[in-house]
Amino acid sequence: MARRLTEWILGAKGILSNWNESWFRVRHVPGRYPISGDVNWVWWELAKSNGILHCFLYYLRHIDDNPLLREKTEKGIMTLSTPEKARMSGVMAEPEEFYGRYAVQATGFAGLSLAEYVEPDSIFGCAGKGR
Repeated sequence: MARRLTEWILGAKGILSNWNESWFRVRHVPGRYPISGDVNWVWWELAKSNGILHCFLYYLRHIDDNPLLREKTEKGIMTLSTPEKARMSGVMAEPEEFYGRYAVQATGFAGLSLAEYVEPDSIFGCAGKGR
């Protein structure tokens, strides 16, 4: 698992090599998605990106404390901690708002990530701790 996560995150075609300037926005590949689906793809990806932080935090704590990954992860946590920026990814957005389309997914994924940030292994490690 550690080898595959390292490949997925740090490999030549991994997520770090596809990062743009934001904390998490992969490059859009023209023609990969139909024009009509592009907007939905972008917002769904943005909503899901809130949960990828959980995976990154696990990686940093249990596999390798990579400085570039730590920097990007910290930017992501800061984004989720800023109400306006968090709302832009759907977190706590009202369903009728433009950003509210994926509010349920975004908020759920963000909750996993923030719980992991506040208390390491709080999500999947709790069974062995008698909780």
